[in-house]
Amino acid sequence: MVDSQQPLRQKGHGLSQHRTVLVAAFEGWNDAGQAASGTVRHLLQALEVTVQEVDHICCSTYYDYQYTRPLMCTVDGRRQIIWPEVTFSTVDVSDNLTLLLEVGPEPNFRWMDFARQSLSIADDYEIDEIITLGSMFNDVPHTRPLPISEQDSAFPPDPSTTYSGPVGIPSILDFTAAESGYRTESLWVSVPQYAGADDCPYAILTLVKALSHHLGTDLPLGNLPQRSRQWKQSADTLLVYNDDLNHYVHRLEKIADTEETEETVLPPALSNQLIRETENFLKSLDSPDSPSPGSVPDSGSNPGFS
Repeated sequence: MVDSQQPLRQKGHGLSQHRTVLVAAFEGWNDAGQAASGTVRHLLQALEVTVQEVDHICCSTYYDYQYTRPLMCTVDGRRQIIWPEVTFSTVDVSDNLTLLLEVGPEPNFRWMDFARQSLSIADDYEIDEIITLGSMFNDVPHTRPLPISEQDSAFPPDPSTTYSGPVGIPSILDFTAAESGYRTESLWVSVPQYAGADDCPYAILTLVKALSHHLGTDLPLGNLPQRSRQWKQSADTLLVYNDDLNHYVHRLEKIADTEETEETVLPPALSNQLIRETENFLKSLDSPDSPSPGSVPDSGSNPGFS
């Protein structure tokens, strides 16, 4: 258990103005809509001129190749096998900030050993802080700002809001780092679950902005605003052809708008009604009889999500 009274380690540049921050994201269970890994990959591409790959973790000790399979590809006219790996890259965002970006598939085995190896590599670059990114499908509408949840190791968690349940490698990395005295921050974005499992640029944009706010610097957005608008337009199209989905999203909008208005309290009867309608809608999607005229298109026919 992390001792909330233990002082956080002053790594790296200590009291100087320069910070080195590890930002980590992993593909898989923690990566709904590829928003978490997509955020790191966006930064690698947007800051490509100054990015330098410095290390990697690639070992069958951590991966089940039947689950996370190697890829065959052609590089410079030669066939090669690309094995699953997590890469580490450095980028100087400004004179005062360096990012160490960690991204790759979530390991299948020996998570504690993996977390310790990640921290050993990060320690070589004298990091001052660790930020893990995640994304999860949730009951949120695409027509409103996507919620961001934050957890900072510098503050004791609120027992009434602390999550209890299954976790992924970002949580293991956070926990291991906090036990070692590192300051950690976890940023998670909620992704509309009716949007499908394809890339969600709107969630990536939300995470990039949240990361910018936390770091106190403007990270490049590139074409994310334009891609987000196109994504939301495609989601709007789904509502036109599906009355049930349109009704469901309107209910989510009411909940979202109520949560944003502090002085407005949702009546218990209405709250219970919205919850029941949401549950009934989700059950209808799992029903074998659910495909019908006006039903939600499958992932192969979703406009904008294929």
